[in-house]
Parts: sequence; structure tokens; C-alpha cells
Amino acid sequence: FDGTHSRSHMRMTSSIATRQVLGGHVAAGCIVSTTAEVLLALLPEIEQADRDDLALEVFAQLGEIYLTRTAYDGTQECLRRIQDCLADYSQTSTGSEVDQMISRYTLRACFLRTGLAAARGDHEEALGELTGLQGDRHLSALAGVLCATALCDDDLHVRAADLWRNIIPVIDEPVGDTDSSDQLLVAGGLAYGRFCIETGRLDEGEQWLQRAGARAQRRGWGLYCARAELETAAASWIRGDHETTERLVGTAYPVIAEHQRAHDVARSWLYFGLTRLGIGMLEAADESWSHAETQWRELGRPLHIHRILLQRSWISVFRGRLAE
Repeated sequence: FDGTHSRSHMRMTSSIATRQVLGGHVAAGCIVSTTAEVLLALLPEIEQADRDDLALEVFAQLGEIYLTRTAYDGTQECLRRIQDCLADYSQTSTGSEVDQMISRYTLRACFLRTGLAAARGDHEEALGELTGLQGDRHLSALAGVLCATALCDDDLHVRAADLWRNIIPVIDEPVGDTDSSDQLLVAGGLAYGRFCIETGRLDEGEQWLQRAGARAQRRGWGLYCARAELETAAASWIRGDHETTERLVGTAYPVIAEHQRAHDVARSWLYFGLTRLGIGMLEAADESWSHAETQWRELGRPLHIHRILLQRSWISVFRGRLAE
């Protein structure tokens, strides 16, 4: 492992040895597949130590990792394991420490339910679950980012704007220089930057992307840096700077693909297709868009599938094959 992964592993292992519950997020900015392997490898030791509190932490963080990877079945299984464990303790609660554990992981389970509902486009359910997180400022804001992003994915920018009005003040006033506060700043900054770009406020959007990207760079969070480049590429395309768009997407894509973020992989192929179409490489553009279509079909995103099919229809128009 590199330094980030080693520190994550040491934090989890140390917590088992000292019988202390983690308070942070191992998953932030790490290679998600490797981080998941580390967490899964710790489960036998945790079970042997009979530490349900640490098992809950592992499943909470694994659930977030799978949510990031769009591996929603994995998130659903982690959520089930958390809820089953909490149900057992709720029937036999015997002290304040147990009550605190139940309270903490009830909120983490609510966060995962919010993310899952937002990911499948069930915005009403996601917003309903979001109200259950009001007791945790950080989780509420982070879940709000997921809900606002999902609304933007479905072109519901007006509804997303209402959420951003509540989220931005929290992002602008982080509590301390911690992993969690920086994670919120970076994740929220990237999502809000994208929202600004899609609603025509390019200057404001690019400022947020630069701010989030700089913090991610300082932390060594490669995925967040790549996502900042992808969103900046979108702004470059709108400005008509096709060369910068191609360069930024080309730099961001390998990292995004390594982290298995299917939706952003598809968006990368969309911009590859646009830049190649712009220089007359019709076959390469169509091939790029076919990769994007495959990703969105696997995710079940009907709006994006419709749009990419419309994009691909341009190829026949430019070739003069109107009958196609």
C-alpha cells in the first residue's frame, strides 16, 4: 500500500488493539478497491475480538465505498448488516455506551439509505431520509451533497438550488482542519462547482473547483483531484476550449476508471467523443460514445441513455446517411 492506505490500515488495526471506536472515514480519497480489501481483511480479527462497534464501523465505511463505486448491491448489503446489528442491540440496551453506539450508527445507516435513494433517482425518499440526519451537521451536509448531485443528474437544478442554499454555509464554515471537514469541503465544492457550470455560472463554478481541487491536492486525494479536472473540462468545453477539454479529461480518466466511478467514466467518454467529433474523427467519436452508452445502460440511467443515443445519431448526419 502507499502511505494513505498504510495509515488507514494502521488506524483500524490500532483501534482494535486499544478498543477504541474510529471517528473518521478511512475511505476518503483512497483507492476504493484497495481500501475495501483492507476493511474486509480486518473483519475476522474484529469478529474474534467480539467488537460489534468496530464491525459496524467497517460496514458503514464499506457502504460508503460501494456507494462511491456505484456498487449499490454492496451498499445495500452493508446497510442490512448494520440494521440487523442495531436491531439486536435495541432490544437489549444496557448502558450509555451502547446507546451512543446505536445513535451513531443509526445516523450512518440513514446516510446510506439517503445515498441509495438518491442514486436510484427516488428524490422524494432521499429528501425524506435526509431529514433524519439533522442531528449530525457533517453527515447531513454530505448527504445533502448526494441529493443535490442526483437532482442535477436528472436536470432538476431548481430543486437542487434549494438544497445548496443550506449546504454552502456549512461548507464555508468547516469545523477544524480534519479529514471529515476537508472531505465535506472537497466533495461539496466539486458538486457545487458542477452545479454552477451546468446553470451557466462558469466563473463561480471554476472558483469552487479550484478551491476543492487545491484542498484535495494538499491531502493527496487523487480521485477528488481527477474529478476536479473532469468538471473543469466541462467548463472548458462550454467556453469552446476543446484542446484543454481533451487534455483534462485525458488526465482525469485513468484515475476515475481505477476508482470504478461508472457515471464519471461515462461522462469522460462523452467528452472524449465531443472533442474527437470537433476535429472530424467521426469513427473515434462514435466509439467513445458507445463506451458511454454501455456505462449508462449498466447504471440504468434512461435520461443519459436517451441523450447519448441522440449524440450518436449525429454521426450518421455528418456522414450524410440520413436514412440511418
